[in-house]
Order: sequence, then C-alpha cells, then structure tokens
Amino acid sequence: MNALPKKLIPLIVSTFLCTPFIQGQEDDLSDEIVTLSVFNVTSQSDRGYGTTHTLGATRVNSAIIDTPTPIITVNSEMIRDLKPQNNDEAIKYVAGTTGGHPPFFGNFSIRGTNTGTVYFDGLSIVQGGAYGLHDFANFERMEVIKGPNGTLYGSTSLGGLLNAVLKRPISAQTTEVELMYATDGPDGIVRLSVDHTGPASEDKKLLYRVIGVAQDGTRYNGGHNDRRNVTLALDYYATPETKLWTWLNWNNVNQMFGGQWRVDAGNNISTFLGNDFKFWENQDDVELLADEDRTYIEFGIEHAFDINESDWNLRLVSRYFDATKHQVATQVSGGLAFYDDQGNRLGTDREGFLFTDPRWTTINAISYNLNDRPEDYSTTGFYLDLVGDIEIGQTNHKLLTYAQYLDHSGHLTHFRWTHGPAGEVPYFPVGRPASILTDKRPFRDLEDDITFTNFGIQDNISAFDDRLIVVLGARYDSSTTDARNNISNTVTLDGFKVNEWTRKIGVVGRPFEDRNFTLFYSNSQTFNPVTQTDDQTGERFPNEQSEGDEFGIKFDLFDHRLVMTTSYFDYLTENLLKETPFFDENGEIFFSLAPVGTFSITGWEVDLAYQPIDNFSIMAGISDIESITASGVLERNIPDGFSFKTFAKYDFESGPLSNVSLGAGFEYLPRRPGDNGNSFFLPSQHSIDLMFAYQKEDWRFQINVVNVTDESNISGSASRAVIHAASPREARFTLSRRY
Repeated sequence: MNALPKKLIPLIVSTFLCTPFIQGQEDDLSDEIVTLSVFNVTSQSDRGYGTTHTLGATRVNSAIIDTPTPIITVNSEMIRDLKPQNNDEAIKYVAGTTGGHPPFFGNFSIRGTNTGTVYFDGLSIVQGGAYGLHDFANFERMEVIKGPNGTLYGSTSLGGLLNAVLKRPISAQTTEVELMYATDGPDGIVRLSVDHTGPASEDKKLLYRVIGVAQDGTRYNGGHNDRRNVTLALDYYATPETKLWTWLNWNNVNQMFGGQWRVDAGNNISTFLGNDFKFWENQDDVELLADEDRTYIEFGIEHAFDINESDWNLRLVSRYFDATKHQVATQVSGGLAFYDDQGNRLGTDREGFLFTDPRWTTINAISYNLNDRPEDYSTTGFYLDLVGDIEIGQTNHKLLTYAQYLDHSGHLTHFRWTHGPAGEVPYFPVGRPASILTDKRPFRDLEDDITFTNFGIQDNISAFDDRLIVVLGARYDSSTTDARNNISNTVTLDGFKVNEWTRKIGVVGRPFEDRNFTLFYSNSQTFNPVTQTDDQTGERFPNEQSEGDEFGIKFDLFDHRLVMTTSYFDYLTENLLKETPFFDENGEIFFSLAPVGTFSITGWEVDLAYQPIDNFSIMAGISDIESITASGVLERNIPDGFSFKTFAKYDFESGPLSNVSLGAGFEYLPRRPGDNGNSFFLPSQHSIDLMFAYQKEDWRFQINVVNVTDESNISGSASRAVIHAASPREARFTLSRRY
C-alpha cells in the first residue's frame, strides 16, 4: 500500500470537481425511484448513458450509489448506439476492460485478470462453453461488476464479472424490426432481427416477448459469421403478489476466429502482413472454427408477502442449459519458412530470420497440427432467493439469503492430425484437410460430472436516515467432481471435493445531507478451486484465496445526469502453485509443486456517464492498473499503464440536421505483455469509432464505422505464435422500425 498517496490523486481531483455542486442539489433520489420487483431493474431513471440502479451488485434491485462495489452499466441506449457484436465490444468504454483471446469468443479482461465469466440476471448460466456466443438481441443491459464478489458469485474472477440483464415482456405492445449489413469480410454480413412484445390477455396478466435473429456473413479473415437465435419469454402475474415466468432460447453460432500473427526472433510482430493475411491458401478450412448449438430453458416464480410488518420476496428459479460444440483449429507448431521471389528458401523464424528482412516474398508453414474438438455439455440448476426488508430499532435491514444447486456434465473428444515433417511443407491443397491427413488420432477424451452447492447471506444495514450503510456477507461453496480419461481408461477424479468460505465487509457513507454523494470501502474475497494434490503427502493443495481492499467515491448529480465512480483497489491472490526446490533425505534437490505463489493487482479507475443537456451524452473510463503474476512478471494481455476511452453522442433537435445523431468513440491502450513470460510486448494502440443515426417517427437509419483509421490493432495473444488481429475498418448499416 506504499503507492497509496499517488493513487489518491484521482479521488481528490474528483472530489474537488464535484463538491461545489453537491450542496446545491436538492433532489432526493429516493423520490425518483419507482418501487418494483426487487429482482428486476428498469431504465426509468436512466439519463443518457447514465444508470442509477443495478441488479448484479447485490442480486436485487439496488441504487448503485448505495453499494460498496463499483458497477458500470452499459444500458439499452448505449447498446443501441454501439451495435456490439460480442462482449468486449459492449464493454469497450468501461475503465479497466480489454478484449480477450481469442477474439469474438466472449473472453475479456477486467481489472488485470483475463476472464469470460458471464451471469444472466445475477445467476450463473453454465459451467463451460463460450459465453460470448449468446446473441445481443436478448440483452437489455450489461453490468460490469468489479472486484472479488465471492460472497454473491463464489469462485469468480478476481477482477470482476459481467452480468447480462435479459429482455423481459412489457405490457405495451411493441414491435421492432431491424436489418443490418456490415462490410466485415469479403461477403459482408446480412442480419435480420425481430423483437415483438405485448400482452397476451385483455387483463394484461399474461405478457409475452418473441425475439428472432438470422445472420449470414463472413469475417475479415474469410471465415464464417453465421447466427440463428429464437427466444420466447412469458410473464404471468397470477396475483399482485405472485409472478410466474419462463424464458426459452435456442441459439446456433457458426463463427471463424482467425487473423493470426506471429513474433520473430527480433520481436517484430507481423502486423504489417495485414489482418487478412493467410499462411495457407485454404483459410476457410484450417482457421479456428466454432459451430455451436445451445438450448436454454428457465422457469421461475416470485412471491411477495408480509411477516410482522416486514416485507419479503421469495424467488425460485430452475434453469437448464445444453450445448453441442464442434471446434476446429490449426496450430503452426514448427515455425515459418521464408522464400524469395525466385522460390529460394532463405531461412526460418526459428533460425533467426526476421519478418523485416526485405528479401522474402512468400511464407510457408514448416509444420502444423490440425485439431478437431467436438464437445457436448449440459447444466441443470436450481436457485432460491429470499429477500427481507426489516426495521429493527433505528436500523433498516435488506437481508438476502440464498441457496443454489447445479449439476454439470460434459464430454470433450480431442482429435489431432500432424501434417508435414520438419522442413519445407507446401500449402494445404484445396479441399478439406481431413481428407488428406491420414494420422487422425484421439488426443484427449474426457468426461466430467460436477455438482455445485452453495448458500449465503448478505445484509445491507442502513442507519442514521441512510447516512450510513454497512454490508456484511458470507457464502459457503461446495463442489464434487468425477472425471475420467477414456483414452487411458483411468479415473482422474473420483468424488473430488472442494469446500470454501468467502466473506465481504462494506461501508457506504454520506458526508452531506443530500443523497447524491457517497464514500465507500469494501474488503471482499473470492477463490479459485485447486484440484492438484501434494506429491509428498497426497493431500489436496489449498484453494487459491483472493482478497482485496477498495475505497472510492460515487456521484449521482443533477437529477441523474452525472453518474460517476472513482476508486482505488489493492488485491492479492495467495496459494498459487509454483515449482519449488526441495531436498530429500540424501540432500539431493528435486522440484515439486507448492502453494507459495502470489498474484497482485493494484490500480485506480474513473468511470463516468454524463448528460449535461438532454441531447448530449458521454461515457468515459480512465484507469492505471498493475497486475503482477506469481512469476513476478506482468499478466498477459493486461495494459501496462495509463489507458483512456470515451464515447460521446449529440442529438440535433432543430435546424438542417434535425433528427440526426452523431457519435464518436476513442480508445487508447498502452503496451501489453504478449505472453505469460513477458518475452515480448504488444505495442500501444488506439482506435476511433464513429456513429451516424437519423430517426424519423418509427424509422431509424444508423451507420457505425469501427476502427475508422484502419489501424493494425491486436485483440489479444497467447504466445509468440498466436497473436490475434483486431477487426480492420468495418462499416455497419442498420435500418430499423419500432412501432
């Protein structure tokens, strides 16, 4: 914590910027809040990109300013303006977030940790699979919940998680039809979506929503980008106190994740080869392909009741998720061979030949593997939440108790071919690689069955007329795993159990009488399960334990026009396994795993959404994060230093540009480690996005241009041989009608 004074700078600056206005704010935010279901959030109090309430931070509808956790929401207006195609595009302008590896797969990073953890309506959806493959037509908003929130979500990412709030039926009959064309890929993308909702009965007790999506297209690397999505949601209000619902979804995604670059011996990244460069002719067959079918079923009931002058809400939810995935990937395992324009071989990258050498004109892969990974998995879950609003003396308690049970089973078969010995290998011939490779063999064949059980409690205690809020939470997680390797015919885990407690302590204080400025502090935990055992004792190593402190300031000013969070955080994960030297009884040295590693994250962030006038909205994020792994090096793909991002939109209300909206976004990221050993760094990069929209009555025409200056940016990397290009310049044209 020695860097604390330096890290306090953004907190102090934010306070001085906003304090002159605080005493002048006479609006009581509580007067603006409409009392609704404690398990639902709405956009009624949103102003522009600013959002005042959250579901994911406490798992019930809460004012963001009253929570000791930073929550940044990408609301429905911003989703409409950005037209995101995946998770990392949706949260692009949230401080401390970056895209993950591979691109388009739903992975992303939050506050120094790479993750892909996504929840639906505050509840887990599945163990395994690609979270980013769900279609954005199903989402009302996306909540970035920062920090180790293990008391609500268990073994989550240390840096945070993403909570998707699903679209629900509404009582006003509404239809929106949208047609989009995007220039991404040689054939472009054509997408049609329909969203229809309204009452199914005259008394409006039964509401419905139907969402359909059909998308065909290609990505910039020539690969597929196809989607099919069908959603049916029903809400039935049996009584004023009881609601029943179902949410049914089928989703198919057929996507290609290519654009792979490399680093040579001189640490030159081959970005100049272009986003669509191909090391082989038949790119469509050999890049990373994911074809996945998903079925998602949810049933739920919510009931409100009173006990001794206290208000209670009970929610019972059952979920079933099933997916079948077929994934094909090619790995260039043996390096590259360089040739001049006469066809003479000049050398290989493993021999030290450089991309920057001017003599070469052609590259061939020396050897590479083809991987085929069919997979199927399913998860069944049951969730029980009980929320009470209780007055005890001079304090008010919002008490959440909950229990969850999940049963997950999965089967992964991994086939591998090897094509080409060391030395010169020609391009793949035209045709499916599997048809010319004869040594196909099962590389892995794994089955697993895991049951998860957890229960927890969290109490938000308000005192002194809500001037002080104390949050206390605890949770117990237990899981049992059975796993089998069918190739070796061995049981790898037999009833393997993981048990862990996590806790949270948070404080929110209002130094002024007005309810629009709070100070917060939290100490929170999460954990990562560990399945390895000690070679010496045979006992399982302890779980990785993550704990952190965070404090900051939150503002909700000018009738919700300025919503801002500034925070400093310091997290530490212990019990990371490392190869450690030991001595036997004869004095001979040997190496064995031991839980002696640590992983630390420190930094500060500023997130704000501001609407100074009704027709101008801005969202911005600033961060400076240091993420140090157990090896003492920086975490892969995490920006090393100051980053800045912002998106602003202006709506013209009169004059020749009446009904026109113009928006622009800018993102700057500093250098990032390209691999786990920091042997090379991805260069700093920036991108500019533009948006134009024209709205006339029910109709809206919109153009989004991503990466306007066509920068050769990098989405993320895994190693020197696996670097994924970000999208080149792309234009998205959308025509929609809402009536």
